[in-house]
Amino acid sequence: MNGSKRPLPPGQIGRSALAIGFVAATWLLLATALPAAARDDIFYSYVDRHGTIHFTNVPNDPRFKRIVQRSPYFRHRLSPAQLEQAIARHAQRHRLEPALLRAVIKAESDFDPYAVSRAGAVGLMQLMPHTAGRLDVQDSYDPEDNIGGGPAICGSY
Repeated sequence: MNGSKRPLPPGQIGRSALAIGFVAATWLLLATALPAAARDDIFYSYVDRHGTIHFTNVPNDPRFKRIVQRSPYFRHRLSPAQLEQAIARHAQRHRLEPALLRAVIKAESDFDPYAVSRAGAVGLMQLMPHTAGRLDVQDSYDPEDNIGGGPAICGSY
């Protein structure tokens, strides 16, 4: 071969797409099966000129780009009872009705701690990153931390 690109036959295109999908699915399965400490690592990937996808946690080539960094989906969710306790605790601390916090959570995120709006608001109470920083919320995806910051905003109006 002299390095010229030839179009792939139609059957080959489907097999290539299937192979890429299989590799990606396998990587995702392996990533979720890793111990918690390993899942917090940063992973890198790149696609070479032949279409081969390369993954590593130790990039040794400038073509590697970061692809995963502490995904919120690996974190622990609160049970409904724990969520209710957190709502009650933070409502009492900020002298608000728990029903108000539940209504805000329902309207803003529908009780999805991983919700992210188009504007960039994150978590149950949909805190904007700059607001979360101002309220000393360390992890907006953490329901406990997010609910702790939200009432501070509600109580300031």
